[in-house]
Amino acid sequence: MIPRYSVKKLGLLVIVAGFGIWFFATIMLRSSVEASLETGSYDHLRTFAENDVDYDVHAFYYVWYGNPKFDNFYYHWSHRILPHWNPLLAVKWPLGRRKAPDDIGSNYYPSLGCYSSRDPFVVAQHMTWMRQAGIGTVVVSWYPQNESDAEGLPSDSIIPAVLDEAEKQKLKVAFMIEPYKERNGNSLRSNFEYIIIKYGGHVAFYRYGGKPVFYVYDSYLVAKDEWRSLLKANGELSIRATKYDSIVLALIVKQGDEHDLLTCGFDGFFTYFASTGFTYASTTSNWHNLASFAHQNRLLASFSVGPGYIDERIRPWNSVNTRDRANGSYYESMWNSALQVDSGFISITSFNEWHEGTQIEPASPFTGPNFTYLSYVPMESNFYLSLTRRMIERKNGPQRWKV
Repeated sequence: MIPRYSVKKLGLLVIVAGFGIWFFATIMLRSSVEASLETGSYDHLRTFAENDVDYDVHAFYYVWYGNPKFDNFYYHWSHRILPHWNPLLAVKWPLGRRKAPDDIGSNYYPSLGCYSSRDPFVVAQHMTWMRQAGIGTVVVSWYPQNESDAEGLPSDSIIPAVLDEAEKQKLKVAFMIEPYKERNGNSLRSNFEYIIIKYGGHVAFYRYGGKPVFYVYDSYLVAKDEWRSLLKANGELSIRATKYDSIVLALIVKQGDEHDLLTCGFDGFFTYFASTGFTYASTTSNWHNLASFAHQNRLLASFSVGPGYIDERIRPWNSVNTRDRANGSYYESMWNSALQVDSGFISITSFNEWHEGTQIEPASPFTGPNFTYLSYVPMESNFYLSLTRRMIERKNGPQRWKV
């Protein structure tokens, strides 16, 4: 037995030793952080484990691609060349359609080739890549059962495979409802019901605070009265306080759109566009004001970051909105802007929107008969997956306080 006075001495020694360890650790951590800020190296500060994912980081995911093996045509890869919105200028630019597999509607060429979104291998690979990048939530672009855009096929039948493969990687799946013909309050109510009934029981179905999350692309195309009917507690079609109650995020574009969120009953907003300066909401210098508005009004904000932008293979007249990737610097800058504001989510535009050159999916050098595609060289084909993970590590690490 240790004498009582020895216990007192031992306790004092423990306290002194503990203080010394704490003081030394504090100095070392501060020096480590300061060194990281000077060198830009954060590898030794990682608190984000190797297999961790961040469910507050959402990536927009497109399942509209097809090829002859699975779909009898190169859907979306053989995209139309879109005319300029001004008829007087449209005559200056060529029309027609790209002809995959060598001539595709993208300035980059995918490492997986012109894949089909129905290919089980492709879906599995995509979910694996997203998990490796640290992305926790896949936001799948969604059309109702028999609907699609003008370039694709109905894709709702692909959702079960996305959910199953996401589950294997411990990812979650949310939905972005795309524009479709006669989209209105009634049809959107039906969309929410359908998705929640059919997919809400899957373990990979994403919920935030117990509620499903829906992004609504081009939400401003639906009349405000329709939204109020759907999202206000006293609305005729209201989902509030029902089993279909959800977090519904609107796309904001111009200054003032944020005020419509309140009158329409939205739960928050997202900015989507990866071309900084293209809209008020995609201009990162405006994010502090938008974040402050969201905080004051208890709204969720999802600021969207992207690696660059180029859509000149389908919109050859749109070079004004092209944003060079600068070997990852552009992407990192957008991430840093998002990390400096208080937001609920950070959304990535995109995992695989190849037409607009916003993809972080691996791309490879390729030259067709009439065009040499951009690539990530001198970086590796998976560079933007790795950079995404580094940014998510920064988000979750002690160094977030200054970027």
